Amino acid sequence: MLELDVDLDQSDWNATKQFIQKRLLAAKHPTTSADILRFVLLVVATTIVLLFYSYFFDEPFSWASGVVAFVIFIFIGIDFIYKEQRKAKYLDPLDNGLILARKHYSVDENRIVITGDHFGIELDWKLILDIVETETHIYLFVDKVDSLVLPKRSLDDEKKVLEFLKTCHRKSGSH
Repeated sequence: MLELDVDLDQSDWNATKQFIQKRLLAAKHPTTSADILRFVLLVVATTIVLLFYSYFFDEPFSWASGVVAFVIFIFIGIDFIYKEQRKAKYLDPLDNGLILARKHYSVDENRIVITGDHFGIELDWKLILDIVETETHIYLFVDKVDSLVLPKRSLDDEKKVLEFLKTCHRKSGSH
C-alpha cells in the first residue's frame, strides 16, 4: 500500500487548467480561439458584403454606416471577451477544501482512497481511464477532462514516482 499526502494549491490548479486546455485543443474541441476566428471572419465577410453592395448596385459607400457597423462589432467583441473571462473565473475552484486542500491518498491493489478534512472518496481502479505524466504532475483521468491531480512533489523521489505510475498502469483500465 502506498500512502501519499497531497497538498493542492493555486499553482497546481493553474497547471491543471493549462494542461486540460492543451488536451482539448489537441482533441480539436471548440475553443475560445476558434470563436475569435469566427468573429474575425464575420467582420471580414460583412465588410466584403458592404463593399460588394456599394460596387455592384452603384450605391455610394456610406462611411457613417461602416463606422456604425465597426462600432457594433467592437462592442460584440468586447462583450465576448468579457464573458469568456467571467466563464474562466467561474470555473476556478471554491475555497471549500474539496479541490485546493490537503488530501491523503491510500493506494492499494483494489482502489484509491482519498480523504480530506470534510470528505472521503473511494475509486476502483477500473474508473481510471487514462494516466498522463507531465514534468510536474500526474493526472489520473476518470473522464475526458476530469482527473485526480497529483503534484510530483507529493512523491518524495523519482523512485516513488515510478512505483506509483507502474501501479497505476498495471491496475487501471488505461492503455
